[in-house]
Amino acid sequence: LRATYISLPEAAETHAALLSRPAWMWGAEMGVNDCGVCIGNEAVFTRGAYAQTGLTGMDRVRLALERSDSAKAALEQIIALLEQYGQGGNCGFDHDFFYDNAFLILDRSALYVLETAGKQWVYKQYQRQSISNRLSIRSEDPAQLMPWIQFLDPAALGRMLAITATPGEKSLPEQMKALMAR
Repeated sequence: LRATYISLPEAAETHAALLSRPAWMWGAEMGVNDCGVCIGNEAVFTRGAYAQTGLTGMDRVRLALERSDSAKAALEQIIALLEQYGQGGNCGFDHDFFYDNAFLILDRSALYVLETAGKQWVYKQYQRQSISNRLSIRSEDPAQLMPWIQFLDPAALGRMLAITATPGEKSLPEQMKALMAR
């Protein structure tokens, strides 16, 4: 099977999928399959080094729709593809455009947001949610977001952790240094 930039083995069985995709890419921006699994993706911009080759986020949308019968299975498929093949490749039409990806994955019983940076990932299940062009998963537990620290500027990490300094508390930069020292 030839995706946008790399080849990978065919799946034994696949599901039919309705895709919305750029004409120059193999993968899809969004789609739905015959099991009711819906996936959309957005570019997210991190401080990571973007790979020149790998599976694009759009490739992973299409592959997960073709290979998954539930939102949970699609989430696991995208993570497995990321860990095995990495992510990368130029996604621009008339200029170079490299980025990491966020995915909104849902079916009738579950909704997940998956955010990626290089081969790192984090996901969270929600009742309702949307995605945009920035990392948005928040946590009350800073340890859950430790893999993300290297990819974020301090203001973005502060938003994700919902850190605010009140009178008498450490400033945001001091809190960030304490987190990174753990």
